[in-house]
Amino acid sequence: MRKKRLFPLVAVGLLAIILVVATGCSKEKKATDETVATVGDEKITKDELYKVLVQVSGQEALASLIDKKVIELELKKEKVTVSDKEVEAELAKYIESGGGEEAFKAALKQNGMTEKQFKENIVEFLSIQKVLEPGKKITDKEIKTYFEENKETFQEEGKTEVKLEDHKEEIKQLLTDQKLQEQYVEWLEKAKEKYKIENSLVTK
Repeated sequence: MRKKRLFPLVAVGLLAIILVVATGCSKEKKATDETVATVGDEKITKDELYKVLVQVSGQEALASLIDKKVIELELKKEKVTVSDKEVEAELAKYIESGGGEEAFKAALKQNGMTEKQFKENIVEFLSIQKVLEPGKKITDKEIKTYFEENKETFQEEGKTEVKLEDHKEEIKQLLTDQKLQEQYVEWLEKAKEKYKIENSLVTK
């Protein structure tokens, strides 16, 4: 059994599209008139696309940006540092769990993300992990309980016996990631209470 490693913040999909469009609109003088598609003789402009994206997913995207800004401010206070070696080691884990280099690059391309951007997310992930580290120890009892409750998921074809020792590290990583997710949500909510946050899209 191979579980995908959890990742607190990866801004892709519509959020990435909105950011690209918004950035383009702020830098180009005639961005609102730029044509992004045509239907017959009719044009669809970048401004029309941007307005639809904001209406459909604007609130969700803005909430993600607010969370990201709060995280940046909190990590700056904590003065957390992540080395290049740590980033490369974590990146190697994702490449391996994702099926290798080719599959990893294909996934990045599909999500419109570069390796540099992915590494930036890894830095943020590892920084959060370091802040929450003291509270995320996993006990042998928790590992054994999870194994007993999910033993059938570890069953391999051709083998009749499933041993805990063969999957102990895998379960420990899975439970660590789950606990980290729970702590992350709680930590972020408490962090947001420290700041005055104004969201103008709420009233629109």
